[in-house]
Amino acid sequence: MKQLVEVLGILKQEHFLLTWGRNVPVVGEELAHLHLGNLESDHLAALAYNAADMFVMPPLEEAFGQTALEAVACGVPVVAFNVGGIPDTVKPGLNGYLVPRGDSHALAAGIDKALNDRVMAARWRRRATDWTEENFSYTENARSYIKLYHQLLDQLIQ
Repeated sequence: MKQLVEVLGILKQEHFLLTWGRNVPVVGEELAHLHLGNLESDHLAALAYNAADMFVMPPLEEAFGQTALEAVACGVPVVAFNVGGIPDTVKPGLNGYLVPRGDSHALAAGIDKALNDRVMAARWRRRATDWTEENFSYTENARSYIKLYHQLLDQLIQ
């Protein structure tokens, strides 16, 4: 959160930050901010994602990036650091923008681009939900597991 607040300070426009989760982030009084608390309902989380123009994900370490996938599934473009599993869900030019780990100025530029290029953002939104369904649906996950099991069984048989 500290890095995100720094990045929002780099941008010349004023922004409204919407957050949720167990812990209330410290963002400072100069930033317009609303914290929704812990959202236990998937429906409420989807509403929160859809209230956003974009989802910013600036962790320096990340195993998978579940929240990035949730945002993309809701059709919300993602701007994130290129770390861990985030590139598995955020595809530049398709549903978001990835920048080098820890590069606050590149993250600010990505946010600025996503906010100000409405045509690109609309294209990302249209593609995001279809891409998520094609790659992360229950059916696709089952197919991937079946394929993996067949590969493993083939290796055991040989």
